[in-house]
Amino acid sequence: MTNERTIPDRVDVVIFGGGVAGLWTRWRLERAGYSTLLLEQSSLGQGQTIASQGILHRGTKYAFGKDVAQASMELLLAQEVWSRALHGADGPDLRRVAILSPTTVLWTSENFLSRFTGAVAAGVLKSGVKKLEGDARPAAFKGAPKGVGVWEIDEKVVDSSTLVRELARSARGPMANLALDARPRWATTGVLSWIDAAGRERATHTAAAVLCAGVGNKSLVASLSSAQAGSDAVARHVAQRRPLHMVMMRGAPCDLFGHCIRELSDKPRLTVTSARDSDSFVWYLGGSLAEDGVSRDESAQIDAAKLAVRECLPWIDVTGATWATLRVDRAEGRTPTGKRPDTPIVSPIAAGGHTLAVWPTKLALAPAAAGRVFDLIETAGIRPTGVIDADEPTLSPAPLPWKEGGVRWR
Repeated sequence: MTNERTIPDRVDVVIFGGGVAGLWTRWRLERAGYSTLLLEQSSLGQGQTIASQGILHRGTKYAFGKDVAQASMELLLAQEVWSRALHGADGPDLRRVAILSPTTVLWTSENFLSRFTGAVAAGVLKSGVKKLEGDARPAAFKGAPKGVGVWEIDEKVVDSSTLVRELARSARGPMANLALDARPRWATTGVLSWIDAAGRERATHTAAAVLCAGVGNKSLVASLSSAQAGSDAVARHVAQRRPLHMVMMRGAPCDLFGHCIRELSDKPRLTVTSARDSDSFVWYLGGSLAEDGVSRDESAQIDAAKLAVRECLPWIDVTGATWATLRVDRAEGRTPTGKRPDTPIVSPIAAGGHTLAVWPTKLALAPAAAGRVFDLIETAGIRPTGVIDADEPTLSPAPLPWKEGGVRWR
């Protein structure tokens, strides 16, 4: 909780949302000398960031997509930014972010079409992709038949909890909690008001509001454009949702980070990341399993996950594992066709002040989204007045999905 001194009377930019997009945007603006105030309803990263699999994608798994060239270029450029930050060379200092794996793998089943699919996917991005044979394969493939193809991809997997912690530490601006029904609005030109976590109405003079709240952007857009006719229609026009039904498997015998290729598809059958859990591992399962499982209930989704693991990794015994599911409501900027965007989307919103709604699309593209925000703020003629130092610690990261107290393991 924050106190009265935390809210400055005047700030250059107010940022809504303490996930990776909001935190990286906060750092990017402060680097240029802008003062910022970050407002978050709960804990840092709560929602899409903490629920992500932490893969800094380079685009290989989308090798059969029609727009692979554009998507791959965006992701490759982002890789360079992430690499410098993780090494402390440039950008926010992320040297203390936990790297769960320095690489991921892409693997196929034994049949010819799967092997062909994997070979083409690996060939799309020749740089940073190599075939693994024999003892070079990760432990998860030690018992795999020789016909299973395995490629190593030069894409890191980061721990999302330490990521938001270090991003929060990389900038100095104050943070504060919002009420669940914050009702932000432009009280008048240049004055933004909202309800804080204690139920009090707060306000500050600011030149811009940047909305980085994921699913929460819909209500923020509607509230901040309330002076305009059809504000809810405005919110629907700029955003779309792509829900997921993720699965957690506790009791895996080894760690695994990668994608099981689905024949002639731009989406993997299964994407697996891992976390240490006492004497075993938790596998966090996404990919088509999570997208196709939205219409399934928890029991049916667990059955589908067991089948996917059995078909993608038949040589691994998971009979003693326990399972749980997690629904994630992923928000994106709207595209004309409703398909998944390949780039970050930053949309100016007609309102009583300068307002930008931000959707990074993927965790890996958060730096690009922050860069676009900075460009639009600068183009709008908003000039920095100097960074404000917070007078108390920042908010804490949200717990990882499998560490939530309410998880029902089956």
